[in-house]
Amino acid sequence: MSQPLSTLPSPRRIITYHEPSGESAAIEEIVPMKVFSALNSATMFIQEDFPAQPDKTVEYANAVSPTFTLSSGVTCYFVDFKPNHHGPLHFANSVGESDMLEYIVITHGSLHLEIDNGQSWTVSQGDAAVCVANAHYWHNKTNEWARQSFAIVP
Repeated sequence: MSQPLSTLPSPRRIITYHEPSGESAAIEEIVPMKVFSALNSATMFIQEDFPAQPDKTVEYANAVSPTFTLSSGVTCYFVDFKPNHHGPLHFANSVGESDMLEYIVITHGSLHLEIDNGQSWTVSQGDAAVCVANAHYWHNKTNEWARQSFAIVP
């Protein structure tokens, strides 16, 4: 059974880069939220490798990853949590042997971050968290939708 789409507005993304000619360019668009498992998400950008490759910007802007993480690249998403949603325990090192860094900013509402030893924090709009290869949960303990933006880096 899928959940309803978030009541939050669909996010807008602006991606700036240089054309092969050296001229500046940009992609600006609204990215619709999609139901993904028990969450609503929007892919903001996927870079499949390092270093940045401006000639692949359009390709990467349209890339789709089967998971939230890549073993050799960066993924960036918006994820909306429905009211009173308790997320599963997950690991920031979920790609093979790669330890992952998750950089998370709460853009709407507040979420509850809990680590597997029981410590927890309320992370509110404008706050940031960095999860360094650890097990953690995200919970929305409010009656309102909440959104986080995150980038995952190997």
